[in-house]
Amino acid sequence: MPFGLLVLPDSDSLLNVYYGLLKYIISYNILSWGSSAVMRRILLNQKRILCIIFKIKPRGSVRNIFSQYEIS
Repeated sequence: MPFGLLVLPDSDSLLNVYYGLLKYIISYNILSWGSSAVMRRILLNQKRILCIIFKIKPRGSVRNIFSQYEIS
């Protein structure tokens, strides 16, 4: 199922999916695990997801995406 989402034509649709599904899960896990070592993996996966949505190279910076879309 998730692979079918990657063929959507625009990043806005994928960003809506991110906010609807993934942002909730990430926020819940941050509250649950706080400063745990798992947090690093969660944040890396969040960056990986944003790279896929905005078609950024895997080693590219998503810092401007975080600020532009007010993602925390």
